[in-house]
Amino acid sequence: MADGVRRPSRPYLGEPVLGSFGDDTALLGCGCVDDGCGPFSAVVQVDDDVVTWSRYSFADAGTAFLELPDLAFDRRQYEAAVRATETAGSAAVYRHRGHRRVRRPALTRPAGDVPPAGSAPYRDRVLAINPFESAVLTLVPLLLWTLVVVALYWAVRMGVRHGLLDARRRQLPPDPGASGRPAAPTDGV
Repeated sequence: MADGVRRPSRPYLGEPVLGSFGDDTALLGCGCVDDGCGPFSAVVQVDDDVVTWSRYSFADAGTAFLELPDLAFDRRQYEAAVRATETAGSAAVYRHRGHRRVRRPALTRPAGDVPPAGSAPYRDRVLAINPFESAVLTLVPLLLWTLVVVALYWAVRMGVRHGLLDARRRQLPPDPGASGRPAAPTDGV
């Protein structure tokens, strides 16, 4: 494996994760970066002979699941199962397009760096899209709207130039009261 590539199973083996989760580990999540689609997380505690999952929550919403019991695993069996997914099943498990490319190592925030009040929490950089994808997702809708506006402008301009939209060329019946003079008298009918 290339240096700097983060294996997806490292947090399950007790490797520290980003500060955005505190001491939680993202157990389940996707790379859509949608606010309502935050990872399901838990605290993974690795002791000498047991691995415990506890304090389940959604990282983005801050929702805790108090009714879920702590799960305790035999450490040897747990590590063997996690490592088996790295070697035998990693290609089958991580088919999402975000997991197929080599990623930079996860970034950590400096101590004391907290998001401004009222803003969305910092995202796990492993799940976030790269800057190129972000630029494309921002610029493509802007480019499409620009093309629509230009097309409408030229359609109106060509319609006026060729007389299709010019109301001044239409022959409208004269309105007798429009000139400000009284209407002509009638014969008493």
